[in-house]
Amino acid sequence: MRKQIVGLILVAMLSVATGACAATEDVKVATLAPTPTETPAKVNTVPARTTEAKAISDLAARLEMAEEDIVVESTTEVEIPSGDLGCQGEAIATPEKTQPAMVMGQELTLLADGKKYTYRGYKMRITYCGEVNAAEMTSGEPLGVELEAIMERLDAQGRDTLTQARDTLAGELGVSIDEVNVVQAEPMRWSDSSLGCPEPGMMYAQAITPGYQVILEHDGQQYDYHADAKGFLKLCEPAE
Repeated sequence: MRKQIVGLILVAMLSVATGACAATEDVKVATLAPTPTETPAKVNTVPARTTEAKAISDLAARLEMAEEDIVVESTTEVEIPSGDLGCQGEAIATPEKTQPAMVMGQELTLLADGKKYTYRGYKMRITYCGEVNAAEMTSGEPLGVELEAIMERLDAQGRDTLTQARDTLAGELGVSIDEVNVVQAEPMRWSDSSLGCPEPGMMYAQAITPGYQVILEHDGQQYDYHADAKGFLKLCEPAE
């Protein structure tokens, strides 16, 4: 009987010791578990598409036209003054109180109804810089010297349209295609099926029509071709 009591006491003591060891191990594991670290916040930058959207919205309001009719030709990073962003226009949105003298911002060229307009942006600000006139578009360089760059900005259909327009004009004038210079060629969204060249007495479908505008030059005269995305090409009044 005494041996049984002693045996029970030993079993109880062993159980208590085992539980204490397990608790100790749990404490050690909890103590050694790594403490989570916070990931540093990323720098908040304004995507180019946000600046483009703000510029499109502003230009649409200025020209009283649909935003869908405005195309972004290019967006580039430029170093600009933080005050007026380098174009002395009317800044949209309130500038921050403290800015360095020069900042890296964005310069945008928008296309609307055959004309080009420039904006500059930095963070949540954009500034309207005005319309790009013909002299600024050629920049004093011989017409046609940027043909390769123009071709690179067009998709396959746009390149075909440009080639078709040059071939057509060269044939009508009876000159070599090399004598036909390219002033500009760009994608467009025409407001209806007239492709921006309505003829008196004609009815046109009132629907946005994707296409292209190609302005060519020969012997000092410019020729304005409009096209849709299916290859239909028409000559409008000479560009001024």
